[in-house]
Amino acid sequence: MSTTLDFYWDLASLDESKRLDAAAGLISVLCKFQAERPASQEQAQTEEDLDRICASDVTYAVKRLVKGLASPRDGARQGYSIALSELLSRISCISVKVVLDLLWKYTMATKSMKGQEQRDMRFGRIFGLMALLQSGIVARPGTTSVEIRKIVGELSAIGAKKSYLREIAFVTLASMVPMLKGFEFRDELITMFVGVALDKGAIETPDELYLAMKLRREYPEYDWHSAFPQWQGKHMFAEKNVGKLVSILCETSEENTALFSSWHPQLHIVWDEVFDLYYNKQRAAEVVEGKVMDFETLWDTVVERGLFAAGASQFRRYWGFLLVERLLPHLSESTVPAMMSPNIVRALSDNISLAQKSPLAKVSMRAAERLVEICEHNSKVGLAVLTHLLNQKSTIPAAGGKQTSLRTMMAGRIVAKLDGEAIVGYVSYLQEIFLQPSRAHGRDGVADPVAAINVSDKSVERQRAWAIDQMIRVARFDQVSVSEDVSRSVVAFVVAQAAFQSGDDGSGSKAVMAVPQLSATTRDYCASAVVGVVGDVGRAGQADAWATQAVAAVLDGAARRRCVVVLPGFRESRPVLTDSLRTLRMLETKAKAWAGSPNAARARALAQLVGYVAVLASFSGNPQSRAEYSEAMPELIECCEKMVAQLDAPPATPRKRTTRSSAAIDEPRPVEVLTDVLIGFLTRDSHALRKLCEHVFAPFADIATAAALDAIIGVLQAKEGVAGEEGGGIDAQMEMDVDDDEEVEEEEEDEDEELGGDVDEELRRKIHEALGSAAALEEEGEEEVFDDEQMTVFDDKLAEIFAQKKQQKTVERDLRISFVNFKLRVLDLADVFWSRVPESPLVLQLLRALIDLERATRRDARSKPIHDRAMALLTARRAKVPAAIECAEGLEVLAHIHECARRAADKAELRALSAASALVTRSLLDSSDVEAKVEAQYAATVTDFMTRQASQIHADFFRVAASKLRPAQLPVLWRVAAKAVREFGHPRQALNVFRQVQAYALADVVAFSAPLLVTEVEAGVARGLAGELIKALRDALVDTMKFAASGENQVPATESAPAKLVLDKARLREIIEQTMSVARRCLRLEALEAQSTLPNQEDAQWMEALKALAASENFKSPIIARLCTTLASINVPTKPSVNKRKKTTEAKEEAKEEEATSYELNRVDVWCLGDESWRCSIVDEVCCIEKAVWAAHGRHVLTFSELDLRLSIWSIEDEERRYIQYPKSRVALAFHPEGDYVAVAQRHDYHNFIGIYNTQSWAMVREIAVDTVDLTGIEWSPDGLHLVAWDLAGNFCAVVVNVGGVVKRVYTEDSVCLGVRSCVWAPGGQLLAVGGYDERIRMLNHLTWRPVSTLVHRAQGIPATVDVFNEVEIGTSLAQESRTPVDQSTRVRSRFVLAAAPSAIRVAVAVDVHRAERKLGVSVLAFSAEGAFLASVCESMPNAVWIWKVDEMRLLAVVQTLRAVRACRWSPVERTLAVATGSSSVYLWKWEDGVFIHDCPSATATVAGLVWNPNGDTLAVLSKGMFMLGFLGE
Repeated sequence: MSTTLDFYWDLASLDESKRLDAAAGLISVLCKFQAERPASQEQAQTEEDLDRICASDVTYAVKRLVKGLASPRDGARQGYSIALSELLSRISCISVKVVLDLLWKYTMATKSMKGQEQRDMRFGRIFGLMALLQSGIVARPGTTSVEIRKIVGELSAIGAKKSYLREIAFVTLASMVPMLKGFEFRDELITMFVGVALDKGAIETPDELYLAMKLRREYPEYDWHSAFPQWQGKHMFAEKNVGKLVSILCETSEENTALFSSWHPQLHIVWDEVFDLYYNKQRAAEVVEGKVMDFETLWDTVVERGLFAAGASQFRRYWGFLLVERLLPHLSESTVPAMMSPNIVRALSDNISLAQKSPLAKVSMRAAERLVEICEHNSKVGLAVLTHLLNQKSTIPAAGGKQTSLRTMMAGRIVAKLDGEAIVGYVSYLQEIFLQPSRAHGRDGVADPVAAINVSDKSVERQRAWAIDQMIRVARFDQVSVSEDVSRSVVAFVVAQAAFQSGDDGSGSKAVMAVPQLSATTRDYCASAVVGVVGDVGRAGQADAWATQAVAAVLDGAARRRCVVVLPGFRESRPVLTDSLRTLRMLETKAKAWAGSPNAARARALAQLVGYVAVLASFSGNPQSRAEYSEAMPELIECCEKMVAQLDAPPATPRKRTTRSSAAIDEPRPVEVLTDVLIGFLTRDSHALRKLCEHVFAPFADIATAAALDAIIGVLQAKEGVAGEEGGGIDAQMEMDVDDDEEVEEEEEDEDEELGGDVDEELRRKIHEALGSAAALEEEGEEEVFDDEQMTVFDDKLAEIFAQKKQQKTVERDLRISFVNFKLRVLDLADVFWSRVPESPLVLQLLRALIDLERATRRDARSKPIHDRAMALLTARRAKVPAAIECAEGLEVLAHIHECARRAADKAELRALSAASALVTRSLLDSSDVEAKVEAQYAATVTDFMTRQASQIHADFFRVAASKLRPAQLPVLWRVAAKAVREFGHPRQALNVFRQVQAYALADVVAFSAPLLVTEVEAGVARGLAGELIKALRDALVDTMKFAASGENQVPATESAPAKLVLDKARLREIIEQTMSVARRCLRLEALEAQSTLPNQEDAQWMEALKALAASENFKSPIIARLCTTLASINVPTKPSVNKRKKTTEAKEEAKEEEATSYELNRVDVWCLGDESWRCSIVDEVCCIEKAVWAAHGRHVLTFSELDLRLSIWSIEDEERRYIQYPKSRVALAFHPEGDYVAVAQRHDYHNFIGIYNTQSWAMVREIAVDTVDLTGIEWSPDGLHLVAWDLAGNFCAVVVNVGGVVKRVYTEDSVCLGVRSCVWAPGGQLLAVGGYDERIRMLNHLTWRPVSTLVHRAQGIPATVDVFNEVEIGTSLAQESRTPVDQSTRVRSRFVLAAAPSAIRVAVAVDVHRAERKLGVSVLAFSAEGAFLASVCESMPNAVWIWKVDEMRLLAVVQTLRAVRACRWSPVERTLAVATGSSSVYLWKWEDGVFIHDCPSATATVAGLVWNPNGDTLAVLSKGMFMLGFLGE
């Protein structure tokens, strides 16, 4: 025995070679010892038999090896199992029974053992059973069914009990399957396998599926249909079972979430069996007999729509990438469509970023590299991949920065390997797939019988559609130089399949027959492909040639006897096709003759239009559309012939638009006819035809006439109407819309009367007919009573009448929508005209029409798209303006624009009119003789604004003109601004003080153009303009300040209103600031020297006004005084000085001491960042200050007194102090989103109120009574229209009120004993999340204010579809390399792991008997920036952040940290949530990426607060005594 002991130590070595050498040496010695024993045929059934039959060393070895299988030491299990397996195979006297007895004896897990010890015993038992099966002794004759049942039962039990052992247990079971062949009771054993291991055929996991597939593979003759009653068809992979296969292979189950509770980073072994099933030729018979679904269907359902589905977790996508790698060795042209599907391409593109080093990024990059290598070696596969890659543009981001995209990584390398021969071969292959999909499908290792037999009709149509798509993409390739012959062959093939009977190609020769025959669906698909390729606007140089080829192929084929044209309606459309072919060839000839001139582009555009309409007349699937296009062709052909004749004629002498004779007017020009034809085509539903119309109109825009533009404008000004009783079409009655608002209101009133006032005579007549004789008797004064049968007939007729009426209304509504869409398409045509010829004088005519259209549609909700499109055209940036316009027309349009601006509905419309005014002004001022008239128009507009209350003009209206006019044209605006200040900048001259301030604002707007003024205007003129403006400002400002300090500025008090100032401090401050702005802009330029006109200390009038203002009690403001001093010193020459102020140590210590004692001094200090000398101290001499906050506008500081006795408002401008009495709580205060109002919770007279105050005057605007016991918190809605207030912890009550004081909803829950803990609005305001103390979130909608869903925080039973991320501690981390050294001395390293389902959340409710309130309820609620996600924290589970998907109202993920959550903040731009727990790390949860841990530079930091930068690229991390900045880009 001593000779074998040394081997056992090396059997546990970590070195594999040592283990193998020790095992070989041990077995050699043991066999030698056993050979010395007398030979015996007896097998040991018990331990006593083992001692008697075997050598003592062998007996010892068997027991020790079995016992050592449970050892966790190094490689003991691997070494001992290898030795045991080899020993059992060499020594035949050892039976299965005795090995099982020993294994059960030495690997028994008892309850007294620790968890790790129990795991060691289970692993030992599995390793022992694996060694037993690998040795082969199970197949020996002495093995009984009892022993096999024992093995199967034990492995099944282990797999069912422990999920991490399930796969290895079933793999071990699968290794037993081939051994069953040697037993006479084989069928009984198979039945036992199905009953025990597969739970009577109820296959639910990949492990069970793998075992079932192995059983079916080894024993196909068994009655598997009866064995698996829950599976349909002859095979588990029949198409009827695809739903179950998706659930199993994707490892998802809604019914039993515990089945898939753990994630493993490797593919399940069942996929080996799946790939072997489809790609092993020896299993072709199994596939054929079992009618297995094709591989593309399986891949699409399981991988494309399962593992790579939208919203799939990163763990499932990881499996998907592993499967892509597994498929690559079998990749061929036929499998490319499955692998390059949209979701897979999107996932590859999203995860191959070089900046990412996550496992998902690595595996995706590895798969992409392997795919490129295959494409480089197989050009056909490369071309197939490239066509899919370039077609899915929406899923592939463009490369930029440090990231690389899938297209940039693959396209260049694949294209470099392609040549003309490869493209021709690929097209031939695609044609073969189309004609005989079954034969072509079986290439490159795929079993031929599978493809030839198990291809359904739907699969054939799908393959043919894919082949057609691929051929069209090859013909359209830009990245690869495709020869013209290849493109023509593609077009000819597609046309032949759509137009001719199967077997004909139109050439007269017998082509290859399509097997199976082409279906009507396939022919229609080919026809639509022909229409699509001919109408490709991006292929203007080829599409016309393709159209000619398509039409010629159809006509040539029809001329042959043996060729049968199957296009519907071909006999009727044949003459039209003949004429169109003649016209196409004529246009093609002209295009070549006009090469190099604009006429060539016009000829090609006409050819593409004619060809596309001809193809539509032949290949359209709608009979009515074919007839309509055929009817339009003669007019289009005639127009083309006349257009060619006009273009061929020598250029005529330019004539004015008004000199055309009456005869010429009767004869429309070709471009006018073409415009009418294009407008007619815009009524069609074809998107390609609409785009083609824009493409065709573009080269003719520069020769368009006024009549052609009138056709466009006529449609824009037409009113909708329904022609006839049957619905008819769009009746363009060309009734011009008047541009004033009264007519729009009259139309609305007429429409209301039509809907509700008048009686429908048609409906009355039909009801009268339905009543019949009863109606006649009623007219005669008699009454007939219907019996039941008559009443039933009458009800049926009445129902039919109302159904017809409803149908008619539906048709009218659809026609209105069609009319809106039609106008939008015509607006696109107008945009083409304006963009192509912006300098045309006709633009003014179009501009006025767009303004009228915008005003006519602004109040009609149905016409909102038209209004928005017109506004977009008016506000678009135009580099060029109309030239050589008629001055009278231009002035008329400018006056019309200004008149409309005076009555603008909103700021958006005013901005659009401002842009239009600037454009027309630029065009007019090119003619110097109208400068005075333009100036007069602007001055009139300013006067109207200053003197008329209803005028909507303000200073911003002139801003666009000040920035867009040429420098030489700016004097007009400067003179207008100076005149406005002279006439309306003085007190009492404008309508009110606001309009007076706008005069100064206009001067500031115009002064913005001072740098441009001095570039082209003479220095003397520019200096004079600036001096004139500044002098006007000086005089007006002096008078204004005198007026402010005088008694005229007072409005005496009345019985209804207190006394007030006409010109208050805020308005005076605006006037002074705008005057300073103008002065600085002018004096900054040396060319504008006007210092003598500015007010300064030497100006007596200025000093007098300043002293009067300082003496006034109403204007004692340090800010106004400082502004006046600054204004007076702007032009005073001063010597530069340097103020070198040194801080001593004593000063620093004094500053620190003052800061430390400021709280004790009951003082709030305020500093000015822009002026270091300015400082403000707020001291409350009556009450102690408990809290101080800024007002929204930053001009006031709000302080709460001790015990919330009052709320003080301190003005830092005028040292004024106001109070708000009875504040409810320092937390029950909310500012309006725009900052104009503040809502304060108050309590007086034993009731709760919400006081809404104006933040400018701090006067109460409204007081709203709230029916609550103890108002706890309030919150504004994002739109500022509603407020939500909630009650104390003991009463569940949330009250929603609008700003008018109307209570919209009092939401209560009588069944809940506790109250509301928190409330938060969704960013859009459509949802209100109410978090309660009962750990539930109610989602209230903004329409009914009722819950649409309730989200529950459960500690147990979290679904398996929810990703639960648990933070686990993994020890002390090592120092890592970074830009800033990180102190790792005390840092504890952790990581996040995905918890196994079902997951549980740690509950840690700290109950303090000395506190009245327990830590319960939803304490934190936060919506993401776009409102797609909601984060919540429940205080009974303080270590968890719950993330909900709002649109699905379900739990998406849970992030569970080691410490309690202190703060969580969403990124303002991305779907990223930052979480702080008081540790030295920040956690970032990212949508679709999981959780990341970022360590702070200091290991002693305790992160308690987080603040995002508004642009989302920086995160401020707050800790005690420090703060840090995290840059996400780095």
